[in-house]
Amino acid sequence: MAVDINRLAASALQAFLENERDEERPPTHEGRGNRRLGGVGAVVLGVGLAVAARAAYNRARNLDLEQVAGAVEEKLRN
Repeated sequence: MAVDINRLAASALQAFLENERDEERPPTHEGRGNRRLGGVGAVVLGVGLAVAARAAYNRARNLDLEQVAGAVEEKLRN
């Protein structure tokens, strides 16, 4: 299973920014249903997080941190 880290980070950033915009608006509870997860939803969410964590761990343990630091420095210079 391939995980596109760039897409994952972009989605997380977009969700964060949308959440900030939502916080600026006055809260309205009209038209919203119950936002709680059911038991099955919580289990599915937990399994998804576990799979994502395992994929991230498997990729991260093979990283050369010096190479990553060099790439980040190079990207920040541009």
